[in-house]
Amino acid sequence: RHQDLGGTAQELGIYSAQELWTEYQGRLRSPDGLPQLDLARWIASFKGRIRPLTPGDMLLVMADTGVGKSAVLQNLAVAHPELPCLFFQIELSEHAIAERFQAIVHGMPQHEVEKSVLDGNDPLTTKAWDHIWTCPESSITINNIHDRILKAHKRMGVNPALVIVDYIGLVQGGKGGKYESVSTVAERMKTLAK
Repeated sequence: RHQDLGGTAQELGIYSAQELWTEYQGRLRSPDGLPQLDLARWIASFKGRIRPLTPGDMLLVMADTGVGKSAVLQNLAVAHPELPCLFFQIELSEHAIAERFQAIVHGMPQHEVEKSVLDGNDPLTTKAWDHIWTCPESSITINNIHDRILKAHKRMGVNPALVIVDYIGLVQGGKGGKYESVSTVAERMKTLAK
């Protein structure tokens, strides 16, 4: 039905139906080594209902201010210690993010984390979230995010398998009102993920 006139799929970025199908089958049959973000590790009732996300996929968590978007993202990152994570934390300070991670991994309220440190009785370690590297820059663009992802291996020792941006409403570069701005940034984030 078609004639191959030269050039590979990788060279031209054009794939036949058979090439796409073969790639799909290979991923399903041997997912080992393929980074996956399994939402069922976070909420058990997702098991069998939502497929794990793989490279190129994007998850967007949207909600009003103060309902726990950052906590959701932090819990997802903690639940996947096999995925080296680059966490762009645009909203919270470095201190707040560290305290929250410790509270999550040690199962304690944030004020108890602070109390533990101030009392000098600090048995808390970062072992459960050592796979997460944080970029707390407050004024960042999609291009900055892309550059940091490409250079992250210099700090992390590996390429990030999971990239989290909290939150896209603060990423610079959108035009128009709040809705248009977030929509533009979300579109660019999806392009970056692919």
